[in-house]
Amino acid sequence: MATAIVSDKIDLEKVVTMAQVDDTKHVIVAVGRSARFSGKQDVQSVFYETYEDLAPTVLENIERDTSERFRINRISIFHRFGKIPLGESTYVVAVSAARHEDAFQACKFIVDGLNSDLPVWKYEIPSKS
Repeated sequence: MATAIVSDKIDLEKVVTMAQVDDTKHVIVAVGRSARFSGKQDVQSVFYETYEDLAPTVLENIERDTSERFRINRISIFHRFGKIPLGESTYVVAVSAARHEDAFQACKFIVDGLNSDLPVWKYEIPSKS
């Protein structure tokens, strides 16, 4: 199991590898990305601010709650903070399980938890056009 709040670009392959075990049949991955249009305005990048003292504990709680609720093998959750250019990952979640339904449900549960519980605040930096 691995969780991290990071300021550097997230290595997708590393996150997936950390979620795998030898007998893993399914690995489901969710990737959040910064996008050009937010629904309100064109943006050139996003900035995520985080409460660095609390965020790791919240990630660990999400991981623990997921492990207790679903039949899964391993979880890896990375969330980024700081300025994130367009198209780069803001978070990567990987869940391995023997059954794909369990991995899908666990992955959704984690993403919902990131959106509702993780102390991060997103600021959009508008395009200059």
